Amino acid sequence: MILRSLRVHNFGSLNPGAVIAGLADRFTLIEGTNGAGKSTLFTALCYALYQKHTSAGEQVQARIVPRGALVSPRVELDFEHDDRSWRIEKQWMRRKEAVLSEKIDGVYKTVAEADAADDRLRELLGSRAGRKLKPDPADRGIGEVLLVDQGRL
Repeated sequence: MILRSLRVHNFGSLNPGAVIAGLADRFTLIEGTNGAGKSTLFTALCYALYQKHTSAGEQVQARIVPRGALVSPRVELDFEHDDRSWRIEKQWMRRKEAVLSEKIDGVYKTVAEADAADDRLRELLGSRAGRKLKPDPADRGIGEVLLVDQGRL
């Protein structure tokens, strides 16, 4: 899998959001000062890839909803997998949504929505169903080789 862009809206400390585009084929380094949102970007990436859009509850809300805000955190991720271009869009809490699209002839076309989008993405990535509270490294399948949580090296 090659990540191409990550768009985060109202997610954790990233309120109103952040966009990272033009990610390199081989290596991307994200740097910044303490509190800049690097770990939050990583959490958003993990939620987009491995967490069901229907996840809710106090622990999930505390982790992804900006303090004091009544918003629906949203993550959009463009990536390549098996020589095909994909986009996953997920939104949690108030307005739960998941849309998986494939880029065909230069246009993203919806392949699956809601639970079917979560399931299809999991199949693509070779991972298992996400847990209710937070994405667990064991849920990542081959993604565990590519994504390492802060403090686990």
